Amino acid sequence: MLAFGTTACGTATTSPTPAAQQPSAAFPVTITHAFGSTTIPAAPTRVVAVGFNEADFVLALGVVPVGVRDFTGEYDESRRPWAQQALGGAQPELVGGNDIRFEKVAALEPDLILGVYSFMDRSAYDTLSRIAPTVAQPTVDGAAATWQEQTRTTGRALGREARADQVIAATEKEFADAKAAHPQLAGKNVAVDLVVDGVPTCPAPTTCARRCSPASASRCRPRPRRSATRRSRSSTRTRSSSSAGRRSSWPATRCSTG
Repeated sequence: MLAFGTTACGTATTSPTPAAQQPSAAFPVTITHAFGSTTIPAAPTRVVAVGFNEADFVLALGVVPVGVRDFTGEYDESRRPWAQQALGGAQPELVGGNDIRFEKVAALEPDLILGVYSFMDRSAYDTLSRIAPTVAQPTVDGAAATWQEQTRTTGRALGREARADQVIAATEKEFADAKAAHPQLAGKNVAVDLVVDGVPTCPAPTTCARRCSPASASRCRPRPRRSATRRSRSSTRTRSSSSAGRRSSWPATRCSTG
């Protein structure tokens, strides 16, 4: 979780303001990604977040997206406590879950589409980029960016690089403070698993280490499944959620090596 309440490094946190009210001297800005590069001509005012965690990165930088992707399965993410102050009572439109609903994205008339953690394919990128400037994941091999890299990319796209640096510094300080307050935890690890229909979707860190180098094992992150329509090209099988009648957004973990 990014440090929503400490983005100003100890100063009082203000309510998010529209991107249009921020200086736009950073624009135009060009960002490279898996499918080439995207130029954002001016400070965006209507941001749609199509990544599975994208909304929280946008909110942490003080921008409330107009559209977001359903990214926490059965949990109602619209009520997630860590984001309520940043949302300021806003309720962004859902633009998809396992699959992006392009018609919903288009209806919101965005001027920026962020998908740094979306794992979209070329077809989806081409469709979205015809709607608005679109920033996809950083590499074609599907390796996820670290949270620091994603924060910086989001900051560049929004013209808020200084604030992105503040968020990173504040979050890293919280980690450092927690480590200092609990020296007994030094050298210990924790594994976080996602369970879908009673089936674990993320292996233990040792499993990740066997798939990737030890240096990259700590960056093991769940990767969204491909849709059922692309099943023939995917090595993972999409499971149905019995309680909600929809597909899960999370498959077995793939390690990040970038």
